[in-house]
Amino acid sequence: MFLIQDGHQAHTRVGRAIDAGEADGVIWSLADETPANLDAVVEAEHMRREGIVQAIDPQLYVAPLGDANPKKLADHGLFDVPMRPRDFSARNLVPLVERLIEFQAERPVTHILSPTVAIPSMVDRWAGVATDLADTSLGAWSAVSDGRPLFISVAIQQSLLADSENVDALLDELTTYECDGFYLLIEFDPKTDPVEGADQFERALYIVYTLAEVNDFAVWVGYAGLSGFAYRAVGAEAFAGGWWQKQNWWSPGHWTPGRGGRAPRPRIYLESLLGPLLIDVELSAISRQRTDTDLLADVLAGAGPLADEFARSRPFDSNYDRGEMEAQLFAVCAEVDVRITGDVQADLRRVLRDVGEAQGLHRRMRDVNVEVERAVRNVLATWQTAINALGERVGLDL
Repeated sequence: MFLIQDGHQAHTRVGRAIDAGEADGVIWSLADETPANLDAVVEAEHMRREGIVQAIDPQLYVAPLGDANPKKLADHGLFDVPMRPRDFSARNLVPLVERLIEFQAERPVTHILSPTVAIPSMVDRWAGVATDLADTSLGAWSAVSDGRPLFISVAIQQSLLADSENVDALLDELTTYECDGFYLLIEFDPKTDPVEGADQFERALYIVYTLAEVNDFAVWVGYAGLSGFAYRAVGAEAFAGGWWQKQNWWSPGHWTPGRGGRAPRPRIYLESLLGPLLIDVELSAISRQRTDTDLLADVLAGAGPLADEFARSRPFDSNYDRGEMEAQLFAVCAEVDVRITGDVQADLRRVLRDVGEAQGLHRRMRDVNVEVERAVRNVLATWQTAINALGERVGLDL
């Protein structure tokens, strides 16, 4: 199941994605919607169709950040940003959690998501706060439950993934919960060193596998982007992604002031590469080279309206509407999602096969002197190493 991660005005394109069968629903962002607009989008006709999934991320994990940009969070009047450390005492959490649960329950969402805070380590005080929030949410929802599932939100920082003992301690905690499922937010910077990144991504996959396959919980992985393909392969029920990079990998740092800079360069996401290319530099260079005559067609083969337009000779130096690029991403996410069969071993083999084919295309690009961004190149090697390591850990024949 592919869900759109709200943000960067994604709500303006949700209807089209659902009509095209490219999304199964949406995870709405309080920070990106005014109160009036949130009510409008969750009540929209296309969201009320049978089988369409929607939930609201409470985004309480922003509240502890002293220098955060809360965007529209304050407009909803649910909590302050920043909140003081004492505001997170177990006693003070009860009215806060009840308010956030009731806010969701009053709207026609299909799933309720518990509030949480980011966990940098299982020995950090925020791990205790996250546990209190989960326990309080379970109690609050049991008092008003109307049959809709409650998912416990878990915001995992990359520092936790860097320590295998922390991962084991987290799973020891999560597997004790009597809940319907989990909404996981996993910090994994694509610019991480490939060797360290492979270890951390394997642990992230192991968390999903243990919860979904070993313990039979429903698992959604938010802010996943195309890495959701791997999460789905190890048992996740759903993954979410959106436009732009901050909707495709989660981090508390996305809420703090940045250094500024130029607007994002136009990119095209491609299922053949399991990732993006810069249109104005990389894709156009592929189109100009004459050594590998089939390379452009092989790169553009597959899902997505923008890929189809370029395959039919659209100019590479034209203007690119964000909506076009977003629609392309949604189409690619939908395509990789339908490849999942539910057989973990078969699905991981499929991911590895697709990774190998994508790496072959990258080699062909290098052969014609088209150099793709390092972070994009590294992702495939990270996936490959992590998946093989997970297979060895859990005894799969990959």
